[in-house]
Amino acid sequence: MIFTYQIKSHEASLSLVQFLAEKYTYYSQADWKKQIEEEGILVNGRKAEINSVLKLNDEISFSVEDFEEPEVNPNFSIVYEDEFLFAVNKPGNLPVHPAGRYRKGNLTTLLSNSEKLANNFYIVNRLDRETSGIVLFGKSSEAASKLGKLFELGKIRKTYISYVEGIFPENLSAKGFLGKDESSKIRKKKKFSYEKLENSIWEVVNDPLLKPYLLWMKD
Repeated sequence: MIFTYQIKSHEASLSLVQFLAEKYTYYSQADWKKQIEEEGILVNGRKAEINSVLKLNDEISFSVEDFEEPEVNPNFSIVYEDEFLFAVNKPGNLPVHPAGRYRKGNLTTLLSNSEKLANNFYIVNRLDRETSGIVLFGKSSEAASKLGKLFELGKIRKTYISYVEGIFPENLSAKGFLGKDESSKIRKKKKFSYEKLENSIWEVVNDPLLKPYLLWMKD
């Protein structure tokens, strides 16, 4: 299967290797370098160089082996719609846009194939694959731009709800370490430990001014 992608403005000036490794995470940087060295990547129809720097509208193409996409939850619903925008209730375990191994199993692709929407749409905000919640779409680039500006200016209020196990105290402070929870299916879930973890990325300090909260997400 041949895959083709056109570079957008925010991706211009990235190196080809960096772009590929960040956009298509099923291969590491070393793997993508090997693909380039083996002349498996084309930029604007020509064999790419290992030190290539991308420009706006460059066309990247490469061959991808057929693979089975991970299962997702496709049960989204449109909860509001008017002439300018619509709002989608995105379930957990559904990416917002194509990335990595999620070529078809993502919200924008599912919306594109939906009979409910006949016109083009433009994404306004994003949520992580594991996070459920409202995703806004503009029915025109102008509407999406204006909505995006409201997010930038803090005019739109977002509320996140965390679910915890047991009786959770109103206030809790802790001193220890946060690292990735390797046993969880939730990719970004962190766990707390009083001892330094091998993959610790944050140290939690017992600062009465910060009052850190220990939140646990259920699988």
